[in-house]
Amino acid sequence: MKDSLIILFFVLIGVVFLQECTTTDYKAIFTDCDQNVRKAAYFWKEPKTCEGGIGLPTSYENIDCSCILQDYEIQYTECVDGSRNKTYVKKTNCVDGVTPPQPEEGIPCECVEADYSGIYSECINNTRDLFWYWKSPKICEGGISELPDNIEDLPCDIYCLEGNYLPLGKTVCEECEKGKSSYGEGEEFNEWEEWPSTKFKTYCEYGTGQDGECDGWELKGTYIINGNPGIISSNSTLEYWDYFVTDDYNYISFTYTIDGVQNHEGLIFEIDGEVKLGLEYYQIKTKTVRFKLSKGLHKFKWVYYNDETVCNIKSYGQIEEIVAQGTEYSTSECKLCPIGWYIDQKGSTECIECGRNYYSERQYGSIICKECSDTEYSDPGSWKCNDKEPCTDQDYESYYSVCNEDSTRTKYWKLIEPVICDMTRGVTPDDKPPEPNKSCRICDPGEIKVKNRTDESSIFNYYCSACPIGSKRAIDDDQCVPCPEGTEAPRTLYFHNFEKWPKDFTTICTNECGTSGWRRNENILDSGEGHLGLVESILTYKFESEIESSFVNITFSLNCEDNSNMLLDSKCGLNFYLNDKLTFQFWSQNITTKTVQLPIHEVRENELNIKFWKRYLTSNNTNNDHAKIIQIILQGITDGGAPSCQLCPNGTYSSGATNKCIKCEPGTYNNNKGLTTCFACPENTFNDEYGSDKCLQCGFGTFSEPGSTNCYDKDCVFQFDQDLIYNLSALSTPNEMEGPINDPYGNEYYINLCYLVNSKDYCINDQGENLITHSCQKSKNKNNSIDIGNRIEILELGNDNDNNNNNNLVYLNNNKDEYYNNLVKNSIQINNFVTNIRNEGLMFRLLSGDEEGCDKQRYSNITLLCDTSIDKGKIEPVSNIENPKFSCHYEFTWRTKYACRKCTERDYNHYYTNCENDQRMKIYYWIENPKMCYGGMELPEDEQTECEGNKICHSGTYVDGEECIGCIEGRYSTGQNLFFEYEKLNDLGTIGQNLTSFITGCEGFECTCWNYSYNNLQNGIGESSWLKLIKNFKDIGKIEFNVNQYFINLNKQNLPIPRFVFKIDGKKMISNSNNFFTSKFQYQSFKFDVDSIGTHEFEWVVFNSSSPLNQIEINNITLLNVDKSKQLCTECEMGFYSADNSSANCLICPINTYNDNLGSTACSNCGIGTYSYDGFAHCKSKNDCTEDDWYIHWEDCNPEDRTRKGHYKFYQPKNCIGDLPSDGEPVIEPCLSCYPGTFLNEATNLCEICKDGEYTDIIDAKECKSSKPGYASIKSVQYTNYESNHNLILENHIQDQIETYCSGNGCGFSKGWRLRNDHLDSGFGSLVGGSFKSILNFKFKTNIIEENGSFQFSYKFNNSFDIASLTLVINNEPLFEFNSLDGASENSMWMTKNVSLDIGEYEITFVYYQLDSLKSYQKCWLKDIQFYATSAGTSKHIKSCSNGSYSPSSKSTKCLLCEPGSYSINEDSNGNDKGILECTKCPENQYNEDYGLTNCFGCGVGTWGNKELGSTDCLNDCTYSADKDQIFDFTKIVEKKPIIKIFNNERENEIIYLSLCSKIVNSLYCNEENSFVCKNLTSYGYILNFDYPLPTQKYPNQDGVVIEYLPKVPVTKDSNYIEIDQESSFKTIVYMICNQSIQDIGTPTIIQNQEVDLIEIEWHSLYGCRVCKEEDFTKIESSCVDRKKNITWAQSPDCWSNSKKNDQINIECGEVEVNSYVIYFSVSGFVLIVIIILILYRQKRKLQNKYKKIKERQKEEGNVFDDNNLFSSENESPSYNINGNPLNNNENQIVRFSESSDSQIENVPIINNIQDSD
Repeated sequence: MKDSLIILFFVLIGVVFLQECTTTDYKAIFTDCDQNVRKAAYFWKEPKTCEGGIGLPTSYENIDCSCILQDYEIQYTECVDGSRNKTYVKKTNCVDGVTPPQPEEGIPCECVEADYSGIYSECINNTRDLFWYWKSPKICEGGISELPDNIEDLPCDIYCLEGNYLPLGKTVCEECEKGKSSYGEGEEFNEWEEWPSTKFKTYCEYGTGQDGECDGWELKGTYIINGNPGIISSNSTLEYWDYFVTDDYNYISFTYTIDGVQNHEGLIFEIDGEVKLGLEYYQIKTKTVRFKLSKGLHKFKWVYYNDETVCNIKSYGQIEEIVAQGTEYSTSECKLCPIGWYIDQKGSTECIECGRNYYSERQYGSIICKECSDTEYSDPGSWKCNDKEPCTDQDYESYYSVCNEDSTRTKYWKLIEPVICDMTRGVTPDDKPPEPNKSCRICDPGEIKVKNRTDESSIFNYYCSACPIGSKRAIDDDQCVPCPEGTEAPRTLYFHNFEKWPKDFTTICTNECGTSGWRRNENILDSGEGHLGLVESILTYKFESEIESSFVNITFSLNCEDNSNMLLDSKCGLNFYLNDKLTFQFWSQNITTKTVQLPIHEVRENELNIKFWKRYLTSNNTNNDHAKIIQIILQGITDGGAPSCQLCPNGTYSSGATNKCIKCEPGTYNNNKGLTTCFACPENTFNDEYGSDKCLQCGFGTFSEPGSTNCYDKDCVFQFDQDLIYNLSALSTPNEMEGPINDPYGNEYYINLCYLVNSKDYCINDQGENLITHSCQKSKNKNNSIDIGNRIEILELGNDNDNNNNNNLVYLNNNKDEYYNNLVKNSIQINNFVTNIRNEGLMFRLLSGDEEGCDKQRYSNITLLCDTSIDKGKIEPVSNIENPKFSCHYEFTWRTKYACRKCTERDYNHYYTNCENDQRMKIYYWIENPKMCYGGMELPEDEQTECEGNKICHSGTYVDGEECIGCIEGRYSTGQNLFFEYEKLNDLGTIGQNLTSFITGCEGFECTCWNYSYNNLQNGIGESSWLKLIKNFKDIGKIEFNVNQYFINLNKQNLPIPRFVFKIDGKKMISNSNNFFTSKFQYQSFKFDVDSIGTHEFEWVVFNSSSPLNQIEINNITLLNVDKSKQLCTECEMGFYSADNSSANCLICPINTYNDNLGSTACSNCGIGTYSYDGFAHCKSKNDCTEDDWYIHWEDCNPEDRTRKGHYKFYQPKNCIGDLPSDGEPVIEPCLSCYPGTFLNEATNLCEICKDGEYTDIIDAKECKSSKPGYASIKSVQYTNYESNHNLILENHIQDQIETYCSGNGCGFSKGWRLRNDHLDSGFGSLVGGSFKSILNFKFKTNIIEENGSFQFSYKFNNSFDIASLTLVINNEPLFEFNSLDGASENSMWMTKNVSLDIGEYEITFVYYQLDSLKSYQKCWLKDIQFYATSAGTSKHIKSCSNGSYSPSSKSTKCLLCEPGSYSINEDSNGNDKGILECTKCPENQYNEDYGLTNCFGCGVGTWGNKELGSTDCLNDCTYSADKDQIFDFTKIVEKKPIIKIFNNERENEIIYLSLCSKIVNSLYCNEENSFVCKNLTSYGYILNFDYPLPTQKYPNQDGVVIEYLPKVPVTKDSNYIEIDQESSFKTIVYMICNQSIQDIGTPTIIQNQEVDLIEIEWHSLYGCRVCKEEDFTKIESSCVDRKKNITWAQSPDCWSNSKKNDQINIECGEVEVNSYVIYFSVSGFVLIVIIILILYRQKRKLQNKYKKIKERQKEEGNVFDDNNLFSSENESPSYNINGNPLNNNENQIVRFSESSDSQIENVPIINNIQDSD
């Protein structure tokens, strides 16, 4: 208001005193140029303050477009030190004319309009206020002194169109000027030089277990990129918030690219905490996504996620643009176009990129792009032109004419577009003439040469044409022939002749590119040249595959100069992507030629991307890194010709010439290649997929007709075998569904187990149609439902078998799919509670749901759990229903009695009571408690029977009356023995007088009992977990059992050491705390006598089992002579037999035999085309033999011709149909090359290992080279090629120091790891069941690690099911565990692990553990196992001795460690590798105390080295001299208390031990040696350091000394003493404070602080004072009385002394005593005065003589000499210098005395000629 009144006042004054108008009172506004002319209009300036004078000029048209001053606008830079620069920027498209004024630098920071801005308030009732503010920080002064008035009640809902803006304070939108753009109602962020707003925030977070520093998103000018490439478990996060004001036009969009790793790395985008973009890992080309938003505040988060398993420095996420539409009603300003872009129209929404060979001046807001001259060029978006260099051959490309009738053609040349060279210079077009008579290209396989007449003339030309579909090119004939029935002709396309750019190929290059992508070069495609430090050159080809066995073969070469071994360090590489999946990756290699194959397993549209990348930190790197594509072959696609006819694969057929075979229809199959028809599935089998090669057996209780696509149940009753029946009819009613079941997100679920439901009451899709399904999800908005499963698969819990054994599976409308292996087996998670106890019941899997939004079809699992205490029950959700690991997978449980099987006689048993009067009761009981069956047979009533005799019958017999009778064939008896292999635990107590079951219990917090798992008993966790068995022995007997260590634990986490105890009747028979838990994973058998008849108690106890790592397993518990004699013999199970009478057990059916009956006396041989393993009840069909079924056994190399013979052999047992390759004839190949580390001995013509100290680093070297001093030839052992007789690995076992075996009752035929040519696999388990461990053990008894080395291997699992793991154990310590869930599959990449090893002996063990041996398809693979720096092996290169080591001579096999007191560094002043011949001794006052160190540590202040050079410790005498007057002595403290114990009263159990001057060596005080201070056994200081004085802030006006105990810190080159780092961790500071009142050593106290790595101690003591010197004693004399006086001495209060001066009493004092000091100073003073007088007298005489000479000379010249004018300053009077000569003009005023001081001379006269007359 005040400002308005002032303006009004001046306007009124102007009206009264109006002046005449002049040209300064109006202004002109010019339009933009159009066809080089424009218009001008004139307006009076507001407010008008003139009258009369000149009038407004007439508006003009067609004014010349020459620039005038008004065409320029002023722009200011930021103020720096009170000044800023002023520049002029052209704002129109004028040309020539007035040039802009010169920029002004250093102008005062006067305030102008650009220094302030405005901000709107929040809208209330559709109005808002505008508040003006100075831009922060305000850097201007003067000029505009006050802000404009704020404006109130401006309307909010003024919407400006795109290309318009609303000026601050205005209510009418205006068009953006040329050179500027606007989104109208939002913001666009695409310039990333700095963060565009405070609404953006970026940071980084580590995952669990990581620490350190990581980076958020990084600004890169035109884009932002995630930080932390290669840092595992780190998340780069970008956050942005904004308020969106419109009702229906709000959205956020962003443009991005990604190159991550599937399931491990990628971009996550969230809006208000809800994930909108999942872990997207691959988008190699820019993609824009948009998300609609509601009105209000929204928060956005971009997270580049990197988990803990992958370290890939080449992955990245890149965002180029973010657009927030609707963040304001109208933008208040338009945005300037970036450099290289322009806008030539008003009201534009986006800028236009300057085209090729155009540029915009290096400024923002350009309105036009200028064209480069003929000698210049530019890329799109340039701000300047580049000079064209003379053309070279590289700037030309060739092309050809058509092929002539004589098979020749002409080669022509043209400049590569775009042309960037000067064709008038260098190689000109005239220098590249046509080249006739070139040979025509050879047609590709599948093509024939076709003749064609070009015009009406008789001249013909030729071209290559693909053979028609279903035909191939005939051999030796240029004709196409049709393929026969049963075959297909897959079309194949070849790219190997790059005479022109391949059709449909595209290329781009991003970042610092030298060329615009890949280039054609006649025979190859190359990745381009001139690329700088950071670049990605991408080649893309899109195509369609038409068969499921399609593939792409690519032959390429790669040249990378950095040669890094690890991807993390690599700077150059080549990646191959197929359909957004990284299939191959090569880095830092020089690959001459290599071919990779990318398989395609489905008919689809495909995209192939080949990316060459560089990652150099500096942008000036233009090395020769490049890649070349030599050939690309695509087979099975929709283009090209067929080079051959191929047999139709299994499951397909063809009846004539075709390019692809036809799949068998559902319900049909064929299982051979090359068939012309398919066969109907037999009765009671089915399949429902196209292209099946087999039919699946219907489960018990279901049936099918021939040719069926599904099986049918009988009223929801399922029978798995004769005694295993489930009746679920009570759980499923036709046309009704169970539900709703609700999840936390408001969704509802409906389920019917057995019947498809078609009802509007439950499931309706988004089209309003009823879903016909078993289960559906109804979304929270209730508008539509999604099918989540309409086909059934049923599995009995706990009894699942592998894929080929279907007896326990029931299929309804369904087939077995890959999800089968993801089922929850014996460890089922229910409501986040995991139990390992076997669950009874069924698993219903509802499959084939809706696929939209999912990777695969949705499916649901309903786990039916037997619980006889619950009637029908209800379906319950598991956690959030939808499995977080497998999206589109839904989990439910249903506890009910109907999930229990029908009860049979197998479910109950009986026992007898004690005999009374020859009678006893036969008591029946349910075997399982609680009962796990429902319905069916009832429990019989108890019976009274007569007692039997006490006849003892041994194994193989049974009692009949009073006689023992032998078992017949096919049966067995254990006699009085009990065998507990399959007994389950009953932890609820005992049954039958403690004679039938185990009892288990535990003690400790959250302890668990023993449990049963796959025929093993496993202990629980807790302070103790115990298992008891009580049995009555009828005779003297035995107990036998096997024990196996489950895992190991060496107390690395400070946990109590576990202990295993076995007792008989309370007496310890096994008591082992350490050795037992370091066993080698094999079962150990124990046998103990029971030497008395009667009841005995057996107890197994594991103490201190704190985790599953400390578990053991027990199995095969056998009690001899414990039971009554058997009354019947038991039938042998299926898969077992007994051929003899009186058998004590049954024998297992061997390989390739079987039996499927109980009580068998023999096993039958498997028929032709089938096979079996040990214990099989059925034989399996053999598949056709493949290369996985055989291997080659190689003979030794024949030195005569250096060839070797190889014999094909089948892996045993053979389980396939077919013969060996080559009809059994041997294969003859050249011998293996002599690998690095060996050489070809010309005498023997064989490879031999180099001697110690020698090496070879090339293949087939003729001789070995010796290592030189400073280097060593390091040996390594490597297992890379698993052929027989090669690299220490033989056919079915591993020799030397390597062994393999299997442990557990699930071990199969392989019994350990197996050789598989190029890798090892973990073998397979028994198909009878059980868990097992497959052990691979490397024992280095002689082959030790001689210096710091490493161990490396690659691994992967062939399936990703949670039933298997691989544990790496080094010297009995489990180091890593890899789970089969970690994204592994048969087609996944190998994972490589590298482990550093110190010097020493090692035993390295791989333990493969599989929970369920029935999953025989689950395996782990190992390859490329390598040990580096071993004492045995081969030397492949020399290694310069690393820091801390040396090699004094040649032919060294290892580098020696530097002795204590010395060190070494392996680099010269330029950082180059120099090799180390000797170690350097530590300089004076430096030391080290260990072997192999790279530096010395400085002795602290007040200490010194124990040697002049090469000190191994620092010494001190417990004194410290701060200076000559400040000496401190602490020896008295040490004498009284060598080690001081200090308690922390505020922290319980915290004890500190302090030794002032000597190091603690007693391990009772400290775990670490050579420490001065220890807290709770941890060192808190190694180096003693004194400092003086005390810190004044902490102890003002107090004296004392600081004693520090510091960590070891390497010294700098310029300092002998330690440089104290106040931030160093684990240190102690003692503030020793002088206190004369404490005459003892005092008591140290702890200063409480929050720092865990710092101890501060305050110590008041007499010995904190300095030691007194002579001057610290003051003499005090009494008055002389009777010629007697006393002399006493007073000590200074800030020091202490061992001895005081003796006082003198009653000494004589009658005579005058003269102090010797007084006499000395008096005499000295007198002598000094005499010397000064003599000097002054001499100077006076000198001046008098000079003065006399001047007077005499003046008199001789006739001048009257006036003493008063000697120093005259008048110009008219002559002036003279001291020698009497006249002064010239430069010598006038030679002397001027300062007014401030008589003695200060400001101008010194030049006096050069004064001669001393004396």
